[in-house]
Amino acid sequence: MNIPAAIFFVTISIFSVSYGWGMRGTTIGGEKGAMLPGAIMGLLIAIFSGSPVLIESSWYLSALGALGMYFGGCMTYGETLGLSMDKHPAENMKKGMLALFVKGFLWFGIFAATVSMGISVLSGTIYTLKDIAVLFALMPVFMLVFWLLLNKPLNPGKGKYPKIYFSKTRQESWGALFGLLLLLVGFAAIKGNMYTVVYTLPCAAVGGFGWMFSQWMQILAKWPRKNGEFIFKNARQLGLMEPWKIMECFLGGFGGFGFSVAFLLTQDKYFRPLADAIEANGIWSPLGSYGKISAIVWILLIGVDMIQYFIKIPVTKAELKKLLTLTLISKEEYDKSIGSCPETAPAAYSKYRKLCEHAEMAIYAVIPLLLVFLGSGDAAALVSFFIVYIVVVQETCFDLFKGIRFQKFFKIVLLLFGLGVVLAQLIYGVSVPAEITWFMYGVFYEAITLAWILPQSSRVRQNTNGFKEFAFNSEFIAVHGYFLLCVAFMCVSMTVLF
Repeated sequence: MNIPAAIFFVTISIFSVSYGWGMRGTTIGGEKGAMLPGAIMGLLIAIFSGSPVLIESSWYLSALGALGMYFGGCMTYGETLGLSMDKHPAENMKKGMLALFVKGFLWFGIFAATVSMGISVLSGTIYTLKDIAVLFALMPVFMLVFWLLLNKPLNPGKGKYPKIYFSKTRQESWGALFGLLLLLVGFAAIKGNMYTVVYTLPCAAVGGFGWMFSQWMQILAKWPRKNGEFIFKNARQLGLMEPWKIMECFLGGFGGFGFSVAFLLTQDKYFRPLADAIEANGIWSPLGSYGKISAIVWILLIGVDMIQYFIKIPVTKAELKKLLTLTLISKEEYDKSIGSCPETAPAAYSKYRKLCEHAEMAIYAVIPLLLVFLGSGDAAALVSFFIVYIVVVQETCFDLFKGIRFQKFFKIVLLLFGLGVVLAQLIYGVSVPAEITWFMYGVFYEAITLAWILPQSSRVRQNTNGFKEFAFNSEFIAVHGYFLLCVAFMCVSMTVLF
């Protein structure tokens, strides 16, 4: 890659992943939300790979990116962040920052290991079918063992805590991710896959330092310095400060920088031989025709999981309170309905929801990752577009859109479109092109977020001339103004590339 192209690659990675991580915290959150920045980075690696096959089949890398970033989302970090920022001076600054380094190292390290190992697997030059079977059989074992070793016991009521504990009351799971990362890198080293080893370590380090620096920016934005002054003084006076979003967008930018620079540094020596093998022999696909059948079975599991969004049950008191907190209903509506709301959902529904919750990682990450590793183009294409699409539709249409006008219209149109994508892929083998996928990652995510957030972030008032106008919260303008600039840059960049 020549120098101008490399600079372009790093620049677009910084701003695109910054936007993706900021959007994650705005709309979805958790594991599913983390898929967006991962998919963005995976797609960028494919586009700038210089490999015609990977560019033409870019959904493989965007799927690997989305699935690789999913795992880190299972870690709790709210109380961890609180160690360094909830009080002034901080409750435990050193422990808080160390914890963020560990969690950032694991989160971004697993992403890098997944993407680089996936490329190695698809080359067909290092791993065998038996190797993949062994790897995925060991995953739950390593995750469970290290979770028990590092995150147990925990019983705050009896004063029992793990020896290394980065929260206050919450159950942590970073030990499971430590086990997963150790397995991925160790397995790669045993098999002689040095690309995964060399690419993962700098990405993980950038993740650790990125979390620390981004949290430091949030602290500076929230609390005054020793002289009593705040950073971004003018922006604060204008009401444009959102410390949490500053942290998220800086973190995403660090990720984009680290992933892209590490790719450039390892491209010629480690990535290129794998890409050449893919060019010469095609993408390794031991499943053959069973790849489509496997993808169909997996999508049916997604359908079983989504049944929960169509079951009509009475709103519980806790859910009604959440709607009030999100300002999706008025205080009058809350007072009118609270008396008739049950305390809990029906027992059968609660059991089904609990089963779905426990199976979520397997359905949305482990099973599709196995299929992609085995070369299923159908599974990769569905993760790249449909899964990254449907998780935001789930969150907005079936949760955040409650009480919004035209809610049913949004549900029908968006779900029919998603169903059309699935049928087009599985029946006709029509995969969504990279350009449209990129448009969905940027424009669609921002548009659907604004569709539910605008009514809550604005208020109608009469101006001096008697006309109605909307007055928006200044923080809303700053955050989404930045998002829109990033999306515009993403769209212009793709226009240049394609």
